[in-house]
Amino acid sequence: MTPTNPPRLRLRLRLALAPILWSAGGSHLALRTFARWERFAWPARSVEDRLRYVFSDSTRMLYQSAFWAIAATVLAWLLVRLIVGPIVRHRLAPNSPGGEAVPREFLLEPGETVRFERPSTFLMEGTWMPGTLLLTDRRIRFLPRDWTAPPWSIDRRDVLAIDLVPVPARLAAIVSGLPDRLAIVDRSSSTVFATLLDPAEFADRICLS
Repeated sequence: MTPTNPPRLRLRLRLALAPILWSAGGSHLALRTFARWERFAWPARSVEDRLRYVFSDSTRMLYQSAFWAIAATVLAWLLVRLIVGPIVRHRLAPNSPGGEAVPREFLLEPGETVRFERPSTFLMEGTWMPGTLLLTDRRIRFLPRDWTAPPWSIDRRDVLAIDLVPVPARLAAIVSGLPDRLAIVDRSSSTVFATLLDPAEFADRICLS
């Protein structure tokens, strides 16, 4: 049987700083400008007077917006580095393989061998569940870590297509380094999705083994 212990793979998430910096600074500046515009609306003022009042303090507003933009960017960077990154790495690349709720020995058929395996998250009923994605000589299986989630499997002869789907564009524009999603399409055109660190290699193993 082919060794199945996955190698130590690294997930490097990088935060796109420019979109956060510009959106945070622009939003703060727009809100401050609107607040000053409304503050000088009563008693009735002419448009010229209101504009003069708004822009009389433009330098200070620009400095304040820059400060809040930098603060928001640093906070988002810390959030990705200290919270989001460790959670994603724990799900996709834990320190030790396995950890399934139901041991695989009880689910594999006699003589069925594991060709390839990776820690993964699997979309089950609208929820991403952590577990292990297995490729055997007969089936593709997902073994969740949660006792309440049932295992999933499909006979390899029923697999119609294997595709790699990029992460949503809005998410990719903020955080880069997230792996593509593995899409498994069966003969009924039903599609299931899984995320793992090396989806391309898993797809190649399905085609070659």
